[in-house]
Amino acid sequence: MSLLIALAGAGGAVLVLVAFVLSSLEKLSRGSYVYMLINGLGAFLLVYYAIDSGAVVFAGLNLIWLGIEVYYLIKKVMKGRSGK
Repeated sequence: MSLLIALAGAGGAVLVLVAFVLSSLEKLSRGSYVYMLINGLGAFLLVYYAIDSGAVVFAGLNLIWLGIEVYYLIKKVMKGRSGK
């Protein structure tokens, strides 16, 4: 495993944890763009790390997590565009 992949995994875990803590402390709303971007980027980095590590279950979990985040981010953007 290269240093870049290890840093991606550690960075992804930190980003997901930061999003969770800020949400729990009510510093970020779960529906905010910032939360979605931090959490989504963290999940993306964890997918990258898991695939390289051969951790199929962990990669699958984070792909689902990332998919949910992308879905809600797109939904929020589209809702904003429609003026609702």
